[in-house]
Amino acid sequence: MRHPMTRGPRGHARGPTRPRVRQNQKMASTSPIGPVDRAGAARVAGKSLPTIDKWYANRATTGFPERIPGTGTWDGDEVDAWVKDYEAQRATQLTAVDATGDPDELLTTTGVAKVFGYKTGNSLRQSTDRGVWADLLANVDEVTELAGGKVRRKWKRSTALRIAGARQLIAAGGGRPVGTPESGPVLYDGAPEDLLSGAKAAAVLGYSAARYLPDAVRALARSVDGQMLYRRGDLLDFAADMGPRD
Repeated sequence: MRHPMTRGPRGHARGPTRPRVRQNQKMASTSPIGPVDRAGAARVAGKSLPTIDKWYANRATTGFPERIPGTGTWDGDEVDAWVKDYEAQRATQLTAVDATGDPDELLTTTGVAKVFGYKTGNSLRQSTDRGVWADLLANVDEVTELAGGKVRRKWKRSTALRIAGARQLIAAGGGRPVGTPESGPVLYDGAPEDLLSGAKAAAVLGYSAARYLPDAVRALARSVDGQMLYRRGDLLDFAADMGPRD
């Protein structure tokens, strides 16, 4: 579905105008919900647009519903039912959190792993548990440089428990807090030909940092004077057309 173009103050095309989605605010339950587009699916699920993109792109493993044949929309009731089942299953798979100890104590990766219920630091790093490792890397409290270019990271116990609490909130259907990988709506303002840095590309797609951009987006980058940049129009096309259409 193509959306109308708007013009900026100098007559430059600013990209399609589409409804903004208020993140992590679940749509009130109605029956039936009816067909929903990408933004509508985000409202039904109470999740961000990038989350819907990833669920759909990986539907072979996530089981996210297929679009209605011949359209770019989903059955809203199917999406709602899938999300409820998905969240219920995720909640039962969380490791038990150890909340005991001094909140200001600095913990190594192994110590943080024990807070999250894992036996080793490797188990924590390799876990697919709600992006916990990525959240921890974004919130390190102390970094010590070691020989050979290695670093030792430490976190306050209170930091680990805050991230653990956010994990539990997400599993209960509360959504991901702002400031973590999926934090906002897609931004449609600006000229399609604008070339953007990784950080600005992340902001356009609703991610809080460039390191969270999926590989499919990184492949869109082009080298300009030795710097990898993203064309705004390519990013918006990715956002609009995530996943094959029926």
